[in-house]
Amino acid sequence: DPLALAGALALHLILAPFVIFYVGTRINAFAVQVHEGSHGLLFTNKRLNDFFCNVAGAYWALNDVGAYWRLHRDHHAFLHEDTDPDLGLYFLPDSRSRSILRLLVEDAVGISAAKRIHQYLFQSRRTQTQSGASPVHALGKLGTLAAVFVLFVAVFGVWPGVLMFAAYWLAPLFSVFPVLIRIRIVAEHYSDLLHEDLPRLFVSRTSVSNRIEEYLIGAQMQYHMEHHLFPKMPYYQLVRFHRLLWKRGFFVSLGPESAQAITGGSFHFWRTLLSHAKKPAPASAQSA
Repeated sequence: DPLALAGALALHLILAPFVIFYVGTRINAFAVQVHEGSHGLLFTNKRLNDFFCNVAGAYWALNDVGAYWRLHRDHHAFLHEDTDPDLGLYFLPDSRSRSILRLLVEDAVGISAAKRIHQYLFQSRRTQTQSGASPVHALGKLGTLAAVFVLFVAVFGVWPGVLMFAAYWLAPLFSVFPVLIRIRIVAEHYSDLLHEDLPRLFVSRTSVSNRIEEYLIGAQMQYHMEHHLFPKMPYYQLVRFHRLLWKRGFFVSLGPESAQAITGGSFHFWRTLLSHAKKPAPASAQSA
């Protein structure tokens, strides 16, 4: 029946963007658990921790816990410095409205994902240690990618399966996932103060938002200020620590400086950021 076929196709096209976005959020959730594993917080036994982290999470995001940790430890050690490997993800130039659009386009078309994979590979080779460039990890990543591909082909047939694999796995992995990383990490670490030459600047925000945003974006990475203070503290203890800080009035005591430690969620932060970006520069700044 052509009418039924057209209706099914229309329904598929309507639902596809939501499915692609949702799969991207679950890959993001995998990546958050890789972050936990890189700090040794999944299991006390390091070999079990790394093995489980790779097999259950990292390989599915084309990553591995060792390669991730070698970059991530520098993020903690050199926050906001030129040697911070995540600086390029959260630093925004002064001309923000244009730069934000350019960065988000790079995320959406896969450029950012390619840059990050390149960064992991060459950081691993530079350190000359067990790395994401090793044959074992490369096999693990390719194996999981092949398993997803075979599943799509087995369920939907060859050509429909190829198209579904591209739409519902590769697009979330190389497009949606990088956008989500950008949204979260800018809210965590960006500040206009980064444009000033300030010594020992520390910007790491906790995101207090609704349950839906916590599930889709935060994925247990919400308590980021507390995490940077105590990187070896597991998530459930970060929750308790955050509540204790609230109870004792820590964030209130910061006054205006609390803007560098807490925000009402990633989307709230971005709304504020974009609204400021739309405002024209003061006349004195334009004539300078």
